[in-house]
Parts: sequence; C-alpha cells; structure tokens
Amino acid sequence: MRLSFSRFCVLALCGAASISRASLFTLVTEGGGQCDSSMQTTLDQWISDSKELVAAALWAVEQRSSNNEEILAFFTSYFGIKFDYENGGFANSASGIVFATVRNTLTLVSNFLNGQGIPEAMNPTTPPYLFCGDGAYSATGWYASVLGFDGKPVPNLDTGEGYYTVWDMYKQEVVTQAKNPFYSAVQNGYAFGLGKTPCATRVVDGEEVAPAAFVTRPYFPKSLPDEGFVIDWNPSMTLCDMMLEAPEAPYVALLKDIAYPTKDSPINLDSQVPLSTSFYHELTHLVSKAVEDNWYDLNAIIKNAVIDAAGDSQGAENNAESYMFFSLALWYYRNPNDGYRATFYRGKSNDPLRISTTS
Repeated sequence: MRLSFSRFCVLALCGAASISRASLFTLVTEGGGQCDSSMQTTLDQWISDSKELVAAALWAVEQRSSNNEEILAFFTSYFGIKFDYENGGFANSASGIVFATVRNTLTLVSNFLNGQGIPEAMNPTTPPYLFCGDGAYSATGWYASVLGFDGKPVPNLDTGEGYYTVWDMYKQEVVTQAKNPFYSAVQNGYAFGLGKTPCATRVVDGEEVAPAAFVTRPYFPKSLPDEGFVIDWNPSMTLCDMMLEAPEAPYVALLKDIAYPTKDSPINLDSQVPLSTSFYHELTHLVSKAVEDNWYDLNAIIKNAVIDAAGDSQGAENNAESYMFFSLALWYYRNPNDGYRATFYRGKSNDPLRISTTS
C-alpha cells in the first residue's frame, strides 16, 4: 500500500522552545478529531524536529552569497536552481525567481513555527485547527440540504421551496460528483474527497492509497449558488491513522531515530522517513496555498527539479515533498556523524558532487 499526503478543498467559512502546539494550533476538546495527551506530546516533538529541518534549509539559503558549490548544489538537485559560480549570482533569471519562492516558503514555515501565524489566512494570528483523525468530518450526500453560516439549511430562493443542496451550491467549484462531500461542523464547511471518509484508503490508478494527513483551506459558506466571490478562511490540518500509530518501515518516529549512514553503508534518502518530516510536509501546505502535491517519489522529485532552457520550471518550488526531502538532506549535511557527512545530492548518502550546477 502506498502512503501519500492528500489535500482536500474545503468550502466554507529557529524559535524559542516555549513555542509549542498549544500556541501554534487549536485542538478540539469535544466531538471528533480530538488528540489525546500522548499525541499532544508527539506534536511537540514534531514541532521541534520541524524547527531543525527549516533551520537547516534556511541556513543553506543564507549561503547563497558564499558561492559554495557543496551547499548550493542541493538547490540544483531538489529545485533545479542553477548558479553562476564564475561570476556569482544565478545562472539565469528563472533560477533567481525559483530561489525567491523557495526562500519565501521556508521563511513562512519558520515564522509559523515561531508563533507568527499564517499571513494568507483571513485571521493570520488565529491558530489553525489540528485534528487527530477525520472524526471532525461527517459524510453527507450531494443532494442533502446545504448548511450555511448558521449551520442551518439554506432556503432555495430560486424555487421558493425547500433548500439548496450541496450540489446546487458547490457544483461550480467541484465540477464533478466523482468525489464525496463531507461536512465539518467546527469549521462550518465542506470537504470533498475520493474515500468514504477523508482519511479512508481508496484506489487510485490501480493502487491502494491511504492519506497520511491533509490540509484543508476553508472558504466562507455561500448563501446563493451563483455568488461570484469565495473568501479564504483559516486553514486546518488533519492527521490520519498512519500519523497516529507507531511507524512502520520505511518510517521512523523522529529525527533522533535515524540511523546515520556510514561511508561503507550508504542509504537512500527515502529509506528512513521520520513521521515528523511528514508533519513538516503538511506545514508547507498550511502556510502557502501555492504548495501542492505534484510528486511524492524521490526519483520523480529529482527528475522534475528542472528549469529548462526557456526558463520554465517543472514546479518543484511548489511541491511539498520537494521541500521535505531538500530539508532532510540538509539536516543530514549539517549533522555529520563520527566525522562522516552524508551528501544526498541525488538521493543517496554517498553522492559525489557530480551534477552540473552551471548553464
């Protein structure tokens, strides 16, 4: 079974140690989606690991002016950014633009982890919800009465009879009924996904896929189907079963649980994936709606980290898993063990600096 990270569209309405999940997230205390005390402790550990990951990534950002190829090559490997090592700066204008996007996204993650909120949110300083399990969502039907701002059915003003349905209200946004609608009372909005529940395993392209977690990005509920404006509300994060249970290979719990590779025993970057890095993956979604899930596979991530001769990027700078593996590779680089430094330039710990980093 392939485990992946999914995002659902919801329609409706390195920092100080004291910053923890209590100040970064709103946890529900009743109803579905509650996190028990053990999970809350784990969240604090994931937040600590995420601070290490983003600190390693931003450290590399700060090295841009150093012209140090050993460090800057990571940007080429995971985002396709090319540098002019002879004259300094970037090899082309597109690389400069992509670098700025990467720097901005990482800064947003760092700022959030330091308690500075999410600038894109309508209420930037209001902590987003974090749910453990998808119990905060209840399945509903496309032709069930749609609920509005007050949690009550919205009268059908077109017919003067009955109420608008979920399909009436959201068919312009969702387009197809291939996905199932779910309602979240605490967020006063709807999510749409392929499974029987948002976290349920489903078959995609012949494979069983179980979401590890997802970020919702709510909108205000509409009062009429043809309302032309949709306003973002605060995003939220939901952790599915894989994130709530003991990790199974290739996953480990935390960065400290990684067995650092040696010169004689190299490993692939995706052979030990801490659950905390999966949480970090979701943080990139949480802070920026531009960050999507284009590729999960490490080989695909490196293959698609390309800016072509025309200056077009494949979009690695907006791929959550690219940020996760980039930051993890730099964490290894910044934390050598017994004098050995892992260099995951192409996804393996003993990769030599063999890639071309100039145009």
